[in-house]
Amino acid sequence: MNSSLYQYINKLAATATSQEEVFGLLFSQIGYHPDRPIKVILRLPAAYEFEQGSCHLVGEQSDTAYEQNWVKWGNVWGAQWWIATFKGVAEGNYHVEHRLGAEVMIRDGRCTVKKDILWDDTYNYCSVDMLQRRFHFTGLQMGWQDAGTKWAESPAQSSMLMGLLNMYLNGGELYDEQFKKSLEEQIIVGANYMVATADYAAAKGYATGSFVHDLLENKKVVLPNDASKAVLSLIQTYQALPDYAEKKNLKSYILKGWEYLRSTTSPQFGFSTVQRGIDADILPPEGEWPTRELFNFVAIIVEGDKNKLISKQGVSTYLKQLRDRQLKAENAVQGIYGVFKEFDTTDHLESMWVHSILDHVYGVDSGGLIPPRILDLLQIVNGDFSEEDKQLAEDIIHDFAYGFLIPAARQNPFSLLPNTVKLNGDCVWFAGPFHGMNSIYGYLAETCFALSKHYQEDEFEQIAYGNLQWIAGLNSGLTQEAQDVGCVVCSTDQPKNTAIPVGMICGIGNRTFGTWFQSRGVITSGFSVGAPFVLDVMATKKNDRPQSFTDEEWIPHSAGWLHGTMKLKQLSNS
Repeated sequence: MNSSLYQYINKLAATATSQEEVFGLLFSQIGYHPDRPIKVILRLPAAYEFEQGSCHLVGEQSDTAYEQNWVKWGNVWGAQWWIATFKGVAEGNYHVEHRLGAEVMIRDGRCTVKKDILWDDTYNYCSVDMLQRRFHFTGLQMGWQDAGTKWAESPAQSSMLMGLLNMYLNGGELYDEQFKKSLEEQIIVGANYMVATADYAAAKGYATGSFVHDLLENKKVVLPNDASKAVLSLIQTYQALPDYAEKKNLKSYILKGWEYLRSTTSPQFGFSTVQRGIDADILPPEGEWPTRELFNFVAIIVEGDKNKLISKQGVSTYLKQLRDRQLKAENAVQGIYGVFKEFDTTDHLESMWVHSILDHVYGVDSGGLIPPRILDLLQIVNGDFSEEDKQLAEDIIHDFAYGFLIPAARQNPFSLLPNTVKLNGDCVWFAGPFHGMNSIYGYLAETCFALSKHYQEDEFEQIAYGNLQWIAGLNSGLTQEAQDVGCVVCSTDQPKNTAIPVGMICGIGNRTFGTWFQSRGVITSGFSVGAPFVLDVMATKKNDRPQSFTDEEWIPHSAGWLHGTMKLKQLSNS
């Protein structure tokens, strides 16, 4: 963990009466944009009697200082939270203090305020630089080592490839020629791997158009849920690099892959009821696709239509299925609606993230790391589609935005969006998953930034910014318990009874925690509940708190971050 320029002080921690009580002064470890509110959060034990005091930003190399009173937010996740919000802070470096009168009770630093810092200080390291280093360890001259050990799983490769393609196709004005050349090189590295997984499947006589899960360890695993993201990534590669696409005959892989998806069904195995928090006897219905796959099919049609690879005529069927599965406003529970049932004939609602490997079995839960793909629906609303399709897409978007995103984000002081909504309306952020799920926060931030423009609604921007800052360090804070329960490789000393803010992008910012492989720009999986990789805690509100910290990285988290921060950069420049 990086050291602070200032001596860390936490006098409140000395008042703890048990090891469970923690006190933390929480702020972004990468930094804040000067044109946005700067939020600092104080974490206290739930029953602690707090003498309010004030929060201070003190200039590192000047007499500049800012002061705000603490405002109580309330209690959630077994803790009490207070917020100080600063506006109009000049660019520079600061340390942060909680004071009671003139006495400094907690001090930490540094806190940086700088224009476009979340994108400018990270995009190279979270993409090209990080991938150039991880490329060598597959031993295949293609693909990237995607996790803490030698893995190159299809959903990780395709999501990272789509992250690069989003940068290339939608953010070209942001780069110099050298970076753009390096970006093209890494796109080819990823696309070559996706093509090779299809070639291997064909050589082994697997279903025409399928893709194997991994060319390193899992060559016998073939999953339709891998194929949907692989096909989508190759469609976008076809758009971005036409010469490469012609040379590799990507059109053939795309069309065969799409035909495979239309002729097969979702697997019924590899389904975890624990991470969904549902009864153990529930199974995926035969012949039904999970909702996340319906979103992928819509995306394949929307993107495939741009180059006339795939007809857009079939999009209506998937939009109608999505709308039928969506919880309507008249059926709202605890003010929540707009989320989706996972299947037609089961009742439970689909989580933003599902990923697990149950007893070495890869199945329907493998690589469910991208939340509802709302931006593809926005393309329908604004594109050359039928009025019926446009209205269906708009209805889905509106209810997801106002029925889920806004009311759910208001339920915690960070505006963090939950992973799971239960049938009774309970939101669950951390309990259930195989490990932390940082990818969803970047993708959901991208969605919220787009919705802020679509609806001219500032609250979506605030939600988006909060979800990015969670990864950047304005989070619930690392505790000793979180290290002890969740960390496999990394550890660090920290004062007793403290919650220390940590950035989760390896090597970037004032204070970051380690990852297994330690390549700068990769993002650790982050906060959950229980031990990683074992599915030992049900997804329920009772179990929910940021109790465990997964120190293993996974490159899809960096992909999600790139989606979210690029959208923020573009809004800042518009």
